[in-house]
Amino acid sequence: MNERDRFPFPEEVKIPPELDGWEEMYPPHYLFSKEREEWEKRHFWYRDKIHGPDPIYPLDLVFHEAWQAALSQYTTRTFTIPPAQGIALGF
Repeated sequence: MNERDRFPFPEEVKIPPELDGWEEMYPPHYLFSKEREEWEKRHFWYRDKIHGPDPIYPLDLVFHEAWQAALSQYTTRTFTIPPAQGIALGF
């Protein structure tokens, strides 16, 4: 495949100097990392412009983490059925 036929990998994107340190605002499981680089390159990544057209601001991440915790607790504590294991998103 020609290099121009694909989008750049996250480590190939040039970050402007004025944005240095932006990674410190986000939890580690939301970021691409050197430890998972090989695994991340094997997956198909896309941008969901319908449901998430704008970047997620750091303090707004609490909503995305809260529904996962609440739904996991609801399925394992409110309706305690044997196969209920919570919600796993693969983080």
